[in-house]
Amino acid sequence: MKFISKHFKVLVLSVVMIICVVTNTHAADDPMMKMLPDDCLFCVRINDLNGSLAQIDQYLSGISPVGAAMLVNKELADLVGDPMLRGVEMNGTFAMVGLSDMTAGMLVPVSNYAEFVKNNPNDSKTKEGITVFRSDPNLPDIFATSQISEQYALVVPGSEKSSLVKLKAALVNVSSPLGEKLSESQAKEAAAASVWIYVNIASLYDQFSPIALNELDTIQQEMPKEMTGSIGDLVTLYFKVYLEMFKQLGGDADSVTVALTPEMTSLSIDTTFRAKSGSELAQMLVTNPKADGTFKFAGYLDNSNAINGLMKVDQQGMTKMYDKVFDILEKCNDNPELAEQIAKMKSLTHKTLAATGDEVALSFSYAAGKPPFKVREVIAVKDMDAMKQYTNECIDLADDLYAAMGMPINFEYKTDVETYKNATIDKMVLTFPPSDDPNNPMQAAMQEIYGGDLVYGIAHSADRYYIALGEGSEADMKALIDQDASAALTGETKAAIDMMGKASYNDFVYSVNVVKLIAGMGEFMQSMGSMMQEMDGSDGASMPDIFSGLYVNSQSSIAIGGKIADGQIRTRTVLPKQHLMEIFNTVMQIAMKQSQQMMQESIKQQKTPETTVNNE
Repeated sequence: MKFISKHFKVLVLSVVMIICVVTNTHAADDPMMKMLPDDCLFCVRINDLNGSLAQIDQYLSGISPVGAAMLVNKELADLVGDPMLRGVEMNGTFAMVGLSDMTAGMLVPVSNYAEFVKNNPNDSKTKEGITVFRSDPNLPDIFATSQISEQYALVVPGSEKSSLVKLKAALVNVSSPLGEKLSESQAKEAAAASVWIYVNIASLYDQFSPIALNELDTIQQEMPKEMTGSIGDLVTLYFKVYLEMFKQLGGDADSVTVALTPEMTSLSIDTTFRAKSGSELAQMLVTNPKADGTFKFAGYLDNSNAINGLMKVDQQGMTKMYDKVFDILEKCNDNPELAEQIAKMKSLTHKTLAATGDEVALSFSYAAGKPPFKVREVIAVKDMDAMKQYTNECIDLADDLYAAMGMPINFEYKTDVETYKNATIDKMVLTFPPSDDPNNPMQAAMQEIYGGDLVYGIAHSADRYYIALGEGSEADMKALIDQDASAALTGETKAAIDMMGKASYNDFVYSVNVVKLIAGMGEFMQSMGSMMQEMDGSDGASMPDIFSGLYVNSQSSIAIGGKIADGQIRTRTVLPKQHLMEIFNTVMQIAMKQSQQMMQESIKQQKTPETTVNNE
């Protein structure tokens, strides 16, 4: 029990140190970024630990029964053997750093290094001036440390103390610091965020891609031996495509940074993916001039759904991305028949993007029934005739694709089924015929999930393309046509946009209600119970019902916004404290129901032998 308790506290300590809060450090006065080499593999930087712990305690109040500040201070005191933590600058900047030679260590801010090392009663020194900390003289070393500057001690695990001298030399003699490689916005973010995480994708790719590519190539060579026929050819092609995309796009990636900023009522997570300057990928990630932060389709969203999103369409940028994918497909393909289809798909994509307007609205939820989800989507259109042509020609391509996958799905597209107000309603029906092959679980699963036919409602007006899918899709379609696109934002979507603040995350914005997703997924799993029993060969016992009867009254959601520009993809995710509490309450309800059902099952099993004896 002591072992579990100890490691649980260490786990909590690690989590707390990853979600800390606002720092008082400024980008212009940032010695740490001068200390790290620009080819370091990663850096996890934690600013103003004391202030961060106070803020995280405020954010988690009412959710976590344990105070972060008390827990972290106790763990640190146990670690260094000094309850007063003398010599440690608790308001300083901590960092975990990994270098290109695979060595790693922690930079601990110190106000007095001598005080830091002398107060551990079980320490011992080596000839190289390294201090080794132990919690007990008879136990292995906990960590080893050496002074790296007046402000910092360099710390490594006791088992890695032999690497300390080499790591120290690398950090002291830095000719090209990471700070000079970062953009101005990244440097400011590193100093201003509570936690700043940097991952050098370019360096990781250079070091590990040869190994990864060799392993993937070996798997690819063995594939034809295990898969035959059209499905084998298709899987092999997909594998070649993904392998080529990894080579070309992975080599264009530079880095990823993540910044976390908890406040009293919310936690913000800012992520930036950066492509190498001048690379082909960087040239795709350009500013969409139409993303001005004004969304015109907000009225189409349905706050009763779990996910609602608005996106600005950048035809030029998307055309570049699709062209890259098609170029890779053409390079990997050696089937003349498929080459013709690829060329057709490329042409259709160009026509469709040219015909598409500036914005898309999307709502999605899981749900009980067949199909087990609901989708509502509205796409702005500049050329409706081109969009209709695209829909018809895509059906022909989809027929061939599913046939190649060994899934003989029949597509039927019925045009002009109904006229409603200013829109014409079409209907696309996907039929899953019964399988003659008892060893084809994929087709059996499709029949079970979709209930025989999957019906898409598709409607179009002069400049709108509507899609509705799920039970009641016909009513949903008419509701979309009735809806005023310019209606004022309400509910969770409005809150999501508001939570983006004044930041320019205006290429897309989504609200994601995790509570509704959990409830909907539970309904889906419960309705799929019979199929899962057949597939795993169970004895027919019903699936435990731990989702029905949940009290779901969520009034908040996670907000996600994004911006593509200057060779970067930037996203902001905001988790309100209210939604975290709603998730926590929902999970506790599920855990309680599961515990009750397990207890009932246990009691039932205990009574069974007695019943048998009495009957005899």
